[in-house]
Amino acid sequence: MTPAIYSLIISVVALSVAIYGVFERRQAANRADRLRLSVITGEMAGLGFELVKMASEGHRVGDRVEAMHTRIELLGQQALTLMDAHAPTLTSTECRQIALALEESGYRDNAGEVWRRALEIAGREGATQRLFARRGYAYFLFRNERPDEARDLLRTGLEEHEVMDDTDRAAHAQTLFHWSVWEAGTSDSSPETERALRARVAALESQCTTPRGRAMIRAIVDPRPSTDPAVAPPPQAPDAQNPSD
Repeated sequence: MTPAIYSLIISVVALSVAIYGVFERRQAANRADRLRLSVITGEMAGLGFELVKMASEGHRVGDRVEAMHTRIELLGQQALTLMDAHAPTLTSTECRQIALALEESGYRDNAGEVWRRALEIAGREGATQRLFARRGYAYFLFRNERPDEARDLLRTGLEEHEVMDDTDRAAHAQTLFHWSVWEAGTSDSSPETERALRARVAALESQCTTPRGRAMIRAIVDPRPSTDPAVAPPPQAPDAQNPSD
């Protein structure tokens, strides 16, 4: 082997190593960004839950509430910039969370686009995820004065979601219950429509095959802590409740 060929081989190997290094660093950066997107959506979900909890306790305004809304807005914008780069791995659950954050922050056009993406992705994930995506987008449509589109979306979602067990019945019941609540906020609805939707919820409860299934649906209609042994933990003994006594 001549020195020239030996030198060429070394150069090719060095170039290959350099290219691999660049590729690997890019892949590492991509994985870090994907992880960041997952963390962002998780944090937004946590903040949303905390805001709901605070509102139920009467804390709807104040510095802390404002700071949490600001944080959600910033996270929503960050998520929006990361979505396109990770489109192949996005889930409809992540899209739903991002869309909610964007709408709450006043970015309605962006929120609508993300909801439509959630519908597209959910189509590949299964019937229950399709129902959840349609329900979320319907809520968006109701809030943006497009009730007819929302109703069509909900009807389609319920028709295509086959009921196989009590978990499916609970998903149906939750959708119907939310639908009845959203109807109450529209100008073209009627008490009969709301009652009909609630009656369908009651019918689903009666069709449940397990105590837990019935308790799940009752918890949707009345979210107060259940005393049903199927869902509630057993009461503690008096000495466990008051160990100092």
